[in-house]
Amino acid sequence: MMRRALSTAALSVLLSPAVLPAAAAVWPQVELPPGAAIVDMGAQVAAQGMPMRMTGFATSESPAVLAAWFRSHMEKPLMESKVGNKLVLGRPRGDYYITIQLEGLPQGTRGLLAVTDLKAAASQRGATQAQRARYLAQLPQGSSVISFLTSNERGVASLLLAVNNSYSEDVNRDRVRQLMRDEGLEFEREAKPEEYGGRPLPAGAVNGSTLFFKGRGKDAMAVICRDREGRVTVVLNTTSHMEQLK
Repeated sequence: MMRRALSTAALSVLLSPAVLPAAAAVWPQVELPPGAAIVDMGAQVAAQGMPMRMTGFATSESPAVLAAWFRSHMEKPLMESKVGNKLVLGRPRGDYYITIQLEGLPQGTRGLLAVTDLKAAASQRGATQAQRARYLAQLPQGSSVISFLTSNERGVASLLLAVNNSYSEDVNRDRVRQLMRDEGLEFEREAKPEEYGGRPLPAGAVNGSTLFFKGRGKDAMAVICRDREGRVTVVLNTTSHMEQLK
C-alpha cells in the first residue's frame, strides 16, 4: 500500500521529499540489461515537485559491467558522476530526463531507473510551491524541509512532508493537529513506540510519538521525534482516496 511505502520512505529520509494528474504523454521506455530482476515501484511520484516514474532492478553483474552496458545501449552524450558509493548516469530525452543509479553490493548491483518529466515539472512548479508553502505556514516558523514527496496510484493520492526545527515536541504537536483540522481530518489518537509494536525510531532519535488522523476519504499519520542534538523532526504522511472524496 502506498501509505505504508511512504511511511517507510519517511523513516529512510530521517536516517540519512498535490495530486498529480495522469500523464497524457507517452513516457520514454528505457531498456534494462538482460537478466535484471525488476522491482516494480508502482506509482508516478513527485519528488520536490519533479514528476517522475521509477523502476528498481538488481543483477549479479558489477556496476562497471552494467555501466558499460548502458554506455553502449543509450544515446550519447551520457553524463556520469559519483554520489557516495553510487555511480549515476543520465541524459535528457525530449521533455524528459533519464537517470540510472548503480550501487555495488557483495552479490552484484542494485539499480534505480528514474524518468523525470521536466516539462510537467515546470508547469506544476507554481502549484507545488504553493502547496508546500501552505503546509509550512502552519508549522513552526523556520522549519527546514527535509523532503517533500507526492504520489498518485490507482485513485489514492499520498503526500509525505518531512521537516525539522528547534521547537518543542508540544509546539510541533499542536501545529500538526491544527494543520490536520484545517485539512478536514480529526485527531484520533497518539501512540508511543511501545504502543504500536515497538517500531524503531529513526537513527539518532531519543524519543518520539505518532499521531493518527481520520477524515472523509482521508487519513494521516505524523511522527514527531527529537534527536540527541535537540532538534525535532516531523514526518507527515497523508493519504486521500479520490473515489470517496467525490
